[in-house]
Amino acid sequence: MMMRMGNGRIGATLLASAALAACGSGQDGKNGTDGTPGTNGTNGTSGANGGNSLVLVVDEPPGSNCPAGGKKIESGLDTNHNGALDPG
Repeated sequence: MMMRMGNGRIGATLLASAALAACGSGQDGKNGTDGTPGTNGTNGTSGANGGNSLVLVVDEPPGSNCPAGGKKIESGLDTNHNGALDPG
């Protein structure tokens, strides 16, 4: 089959494209190698300071919590930054 365009010639690219499009295997080729790693980005801004964790150990008198008495351990955050364990 002969095709003619304006000056009587078919471009090699057009012919090769048509031939390749007609004979695909349907499978992807292998992936190429990765490029070199890029440079690191700049650091973000620092976040706000968190609250301090506190532990309080107090005497526990004899009673329903501890029949012979003992030590009670409380822990939590100093949410208002006053250096004391906050209730709750």
